[in-house]
Amino acid sequence: MQPAIPDNEDERLEALRGLDILDTPPDASFDDLTRIARYVAGTPLALIGLIDADREWFKSVDGASLKEAERGQTFCAHAILTPDRATYVPDARKDPRFADNPNVAADPPTIFYYGAPLLTSEGLPLGSLCVVDHRPRTLDAEQRSALDALARQAMRLIELNQREGQLRREEEEREVILAHLEHRNQELEALAGELRVRADTDKLSRLGNRAAFDARLEEDLVLTREHESPLSLVLLDLDRFKPCNDRFGHQVGDRVIRTFADILRSISRPTDFIARYGGDEFAIILPLADRRAAADVARRILEAVEGADFSPCDTRTSIGVASLEPPRRDDSGDDLLRQADEALYAAKAAGRGCIAVSGGEAAATRVVERTGKAG
Repeated sequence: MQPAIPDNEDERLEALRGLDILDTPPDASFDDLTRIARYVAGTPLALIGLIDADREWFKSVDGASLKEAERGQTFCAHAILTPDRATYVPDARKDPRFADNPNVAADPPTIFYYGAPLLTSEGLPLGSLCVVDHRPRTLDAEQRSALDALARQAMRLIELNQREGQLRREEEEREVILAHLEHRNQELEALAGELRVRADTDKLSRLGNRAAFDARLEEDLVLTREHESPLSLVLLDLDRFKPCNDRFGHQVGDRVIRTFADILRSISRPTDFIARYGGDEFAIILPLADRRAAADVARRILEAVEGADFSPCDTRTSIGVASLEPPRRDDSGDDLLRQADEALYAAKAAGRGCIAVSGGEAAATRVVERTGKAG
């Protein structure tokens, strides 16, 4: 007799396929259950079978080498029609459901069958844990109860494997998402860094701008105060830049600015910070440099400017130098800036093309260098 199709077949198949158990590799945990079932029943064969749309697929077989069978010829296809109880067939030859089944006449034949249903938590039958013999036999109540318990354990194991697989997929998805987010964060950090650089950089000279200078001065002041090390500031003014810019135009003026910025970059140390402080004013912050070291940097800048080509402009530079050796607790960036600005004013008053060094709060500012073209 061909087995009927359950009324809830679509729902049953959806539940079966949702468990992701079909066509999975052998699993020792399921093999343990069929081995125990075979031992409990004393049969030559025990199986865990799941009824798919047109086949029975075996998750575990103990006592034979089987992978799947045609659904219409399996005993398990009948077993799912009575999910409220096990299918107990002491002698299939005497059971009208199975008497004409090809497996009954096969070699070896299927004569005895006991199938405990595999039920989902919603009561949907997916298959059975079954034991098979080639001769008629019976099972006592304890054997049947033990097989029913093994079927429940098999179903729990199926659901547990499904949950573990789901968790693995979710973890893999999380890792993919995290990798994507990390990559995106790196892109955003790079973009933010680029934007910070743009925000802190003077477009024409490619040096730091006034905002970046103010922030860096405060940072270096804190560090040098903590380590009791000197901090120096050099302010520079491009002499006669405005008349040149007015006479020859902004293209020439821009070239003068870029040439001067290149000179400052070539002479300053990697630890120094160079900024375009204003239109024709520049600044260099020199951590770990005392007054003498800062004055030496100023001299080399003065010499480089003398040898540079600013034509058609007759451009030189005046330089003011100030130092905190080291900064006192009450010294501020404004104090250092004021001293350097006073030194720059003294250099310009001395005839331009000069270096003036501030002696600090109590000492006078003195001009220490003058180019041959002062005036």
